[in-house]
Amino acid sequence: MKITSEFNHIIGLDPAEPYFQYTDPAVRLDPNDAKFVDVIHSDVASIISGGFGMNQSCGHVDFYPNGGVDQPGCKSQTSIKNVVDYISKEKNIFD
Repeated sequence: MKITSEFNHIIGLDPAEPYFQYTDPAVRLDPNDAKFVDVIHSDVASIISGGFGMNQSCGHVDFYPNGGVDQPGCKSQTSIKNVVDYISKEKNIFD
């Protein structure tokens, strides 16, 4: 069943990658969500590298400034990356 959107325009800024990339369009941003959907992807590095944005095209037009990673003039997300690194390296407490 196709649902017709009531929205004329949606601008997506860094749609989330974890649990959404390559999932059913019903649960993530998709061109069918409005008559025109444009998306700006500025954080498409993998979650392991500290990125959280989706690199999958999900609009009528998708923009990837600076290739979608490491935006000039923006501070690094080191605090988020440190948390991800800690969690990924922590041993299971039941071992």
